[in-house]
Amino acid sequence: MGWPVFADENQILLAQDRDSVVLEIRRPRLKSNAAVSAHSTDKRDEYLRPNAVLQSDDAEVRRIAREVVGQERDSMKAARKLQTWVAQNLKLDLGIALAPASEVARNRGGTCVAFSALLASLERAAGIRSRVAMGFVYTGGIWGGHAWTEILIGDQWIPVDAVMFTPGIADAARFKFFAGSLENGLGAGIAAPQQMFGNMDIAILEYTVNGQRVVVAEARKPFSIDGDVYRNPWLGFAIRKPRGFQFTALDEVWPSATVVGMSGPNGERVRLLQQSVGAGERARLPEAYLEKLKITGQRAKRQISGRPAVKFSAPENAGLAFIEGSTVWVLTAEGYNAPKLLDEVASRWRAVKK
Repeated sequence: MGWPVFADENQILLAQDRDSVVLEIRRPRLKSNAAVSAHSTDKRDEYLRPNAVLQSDDAEVRRIAREVVGQERDSMKAARKLQTWVAQNLKLDLGIALAPASEVARNRGGTCVAFSALLASLERAAGIRSRVAMGFVYTGGIWGGHAWTEILIGDQWIPVDAVMFTPGIADAARFKFFAGSLENGLGAGIAAPQQMFGNMDIAILEYTVNGQRVVVAEARKPFSIDGDVYRNPWLGFAIRKPRGFQFTALDEVWPSATVVGMSGPNGERVRLLQQSVGAGERARLPEAYLEKLKITGQRAKRQISGRPAVKFSAPENAGLAFIEGSTVWVLTAEGYNAPKLLDEVASRWRAVKK
């Protein structure tokens, strides 16, 4: 079927042939003369007028936009308020693949497509030109299909994401193969993901963070194993396995949240899990993630590499969890004397330079 069109704002097509594409993605910066812009009411503009999916004329959508934005006239600041509201008031529900904005506004849940449909509708209701983008996003060591919004500030399309939450302008760890007003529905938007998902491999060739450029060697893994030590500088930690154990689950992919596992000689099992925490989940306590995994028992506070954590213990099932920025880490142990095994592995966690 060939490649979709990749060249777009913030996304430079460096090379392309029949089998491969090389892209450079940059997190945009607002131009100084675009910092403040009055909201528009021109409904002739396809990026402002409502349609079957982006129902910016719905009464509930308009009410939310009006109450959240208030008197704010700076379009970027107004969009930032709407982004935060969506992140804090919607819950991810993988059973709701797509719903119009009016339904999402009332049910308060859905996939990333539903999040982006509501956010784009709220932005339009506030007079901010918006569109929906679809592509892949990098999180937790993997690439996954995703949708987000883009708003027009001056002559710049600025990405804003309410699911993979970065306050304001979305980070560069993403690329898109569709961006549109959805004036004619989701047909074109759905065709590109169906074409791409499951039919491509993605490799990071290099990245720059805080001015530091890192070239990634071909086929390089994010982790290394040196004897009993598993080291993952991409995620910023190292951990030592108990004597007689073997490392397992080293290359798990979504939907598995396991980063690394360990298996013991008598059937014991240890797992380290990681997942991103959305803005709406930041207030959740770490124990909520243990309860979600059905890990219960005696509750205690403890430290893991200087970080406060909560621990649940039962004779053959134990776990601890802590939140670090936008990431929740969960360490679990199963088998004979699981609490002691958990403490042993947790004491061997070390932070390493990313």
